[in-house]
Amino acid sequence: RERPVHENQYSTSDTRGYGGVAILVKTFTFSSTKHLRALEHPGFETVWLELRASPSSPTPIIIGSSYRPPARTPSQILSYCNTLEDCLQQLDLSSSILILTGDFNARHSLWCSSDHTSPAGTSLYNLFSCFGLQQLVHFSTHNSPNGASSCLDLVVTNRADLVQSVDSAPPLGASDHHQIVCNVLLPMAASPRPPDHPSFSSRRSPQEHYNFRRVPHEVWNSVNCLLSCFDWGTHLAHIDADTAVTRLETLLETVFSNHLGPYRYSDRPFRTKPLSKFPPWVDGALRASIKLKYDRYSLSRKYPTLSNIAMYKSQRNIVKTMTRSAYRSYISSVTSTLTDCNRPSLYQFVRNQRSNANCPMIPPLLSTDGSSVAPAAGRARMLNEQFASVAVVDDPSFPIPALQPGPDLAAAFSSVITTPAAVRKY
Repeated sequence: RERPVHENQYSTSDTRGYGGVAILVKTFTFSSTKHLRALEHPGFETVWLELRASPSSPTPIIIGSSYRPPARTPSQILSYCNTLEDCLQQLDLSSSILILTGDFNARHSLWCSSDHTSPAGTSLYNLFSCFGLQQLVHFSTHNSPNGASSCLDLVVTNRADLVQSVDSAPPLGASDHHQIVCNVLLPMAASPRPPDHPSFSSRRSPQEHYNFRRVPHEVWNSVNCLLSCFDWGTHLAHIDADTAVTRLETLLETVFSNHLGPYRYSDRPFRTKPLSKFPPWVDGALRASIKLKYDRYSLSRKYPTLSNIAMYKSQRNIVKTMTRSAYRSYISSVTSTLTDCNRPSLYQFVRNQRSNANCPMIPPLLSTDGSSVAPAAGRARMLNEQFASVAVVDDPSFPIPALQPGPDLAAAFSSVITTPAAVRKY
């Protein structure tokens, strides 16, 4: 088919009239695409690409498409596996996402239960296991002319948690191989440009520059009309992603400054929590651990991968444990030696724990004229006046009446006959 203008093709050809691989990449999906030609070898039909969702993305995505001819000799299988092993060794799998797909012409019973393990399948299974790779296709992908089906097309990755919904689709044209469709969760960066980009601004985002809640509807209507009349196709077509982002940012800054100027925030520095606001049991190590927790929380919000979320949760549990331990140590140190020098600090700590100005123990009271009394001194005065007029004094003129004699319980229950077993039962 004719390739669209918004797609780039990376392929390797084969001189035997069959085989060959290709990868089509949409140019507006990824900010950068790098063809890894150093990993390609003559006779080894595999193409490698390094993709980045944004220039500031810390994790590159390595996409590989491979075709292994249906060779059965041990030397041919060994040659293919050795070449693939050399390619995997040159990749940094610990800091990248690898997705290797293609027609490997290999079968293994652990990939598809209906297949018999072939020599090529054994070699590839051992190779993938050595590099910690996981094969995700577990259904038949090829229908032979004799009616047999087998799993020959594979999807191999080192991040199985990012690949979801691996499914098959009908073949294309006259092909006897099914299509494999899957969704890959890519870590996206919050900023589309790295800090060293010439158009990068270290200032805050537009949401933090302008108070959008105060902007009237008529102003938003004029901004919407201006942006709708802008010819996006002419100004943003046939340019790379960085230039398009720069032009878009310049346009939005111009529109905002011209129409939203009265609703701009003042550029004031961010205020941080002073050290005096921390509780006395929070030492330097605990503060550093809390800062690390907030850093990992920001990283997990910016790049919501499973590893970043797990790191944040682990650090959060560490902070909880350290906080409890520091609190108990502080209480133990304060109460261990009750001398005149540290007794005021203990009493101050107890008062702080018992009282809370934001949530008083006694709510506001109503006076006799119906007004509300909220201050602590006023509430104390009202309670003193109330309880000062209440007293209990024995008056000889009114003695306590004598109680009437009650029934004789022993005589009343003398006719009841029971046993310990009946008591335990009822």
